Amino acid sequence: MRTKKTKTDTKKKLKYSEIVKITKYLDDIKPPLTKKQRLFCYYYVITCEYNQTQAAFLAGYKSRSDPENDMNIARVSGYDNLQKPAVKEAVARISKNCIKNHSQIEKTLFDMLWKRANYDVNIFKNSDGTFKPLDDIPRDWRCVIDHSEIKYYGRNAEVEVLIHKLADRDKAIDKLDKYIKWSQGASDNQSDNIPQKEQINIYNILYGKTRKPKNNTN
Repeated sequence: MRTKKTKTDTKKKLKYSEIVKITKYLDDIKPPLTKKQRLFCYYYVITCEYNQTQAAFLAGYKSRSDPENDMNIARVSGYDNLQKPAVKEAVARISKNCIKNHSQIEKTLFDMLWKRANYDVNIFKNSDGTFKPLDDIPRDWRCVIDHSEIKYYGRNAEVEVLIHKLADRDKAIDKLDKYIKWSQGASDNQSDNIPQKEQINIYNILYGKTRKPKNNTN
């Protein structure tokens, strides 16, 4: 059996000057954020769904001489950043600004997390149980796919089967939980009292309605 991975849609990386313009409301934070800290805060909330290691890596917290140690450096740097009051304040402001302004960034991120936590698998499968080609899946639901694989079966690998690795619902709910915690500015002790199963109710309260995935089997 052979496996071939295919790439799904990727996000365009903004220039630092563009991120500074988007996050102007962070300029009065004391002590001032460094370039890397501002990038970290932006990536942490907007791009990396509150993954501190990935955010630190994108922000440039890497080793110049030992690339194999990059992720360890990013992991430590991400944790250290989140212990700093200025960085905590910046992360809280970015999260609050997303909800307050109902910006496109907020809508995209929140809808993505919501879809990854509440998708219907029939959106991605044909009536015979096989996965649909990516082009046949509605674009706004493709964020649920972590990656796609083409697997080959048979003696001569003549049978080709497409498989989509879909999002882990529990992890998606946890990320939605983290988004809500930061947006409300709650401390770790306060927000940890919110059970995971109550996160959907909190989302409904924030938006005033329930959003459910539509069963799409076309």
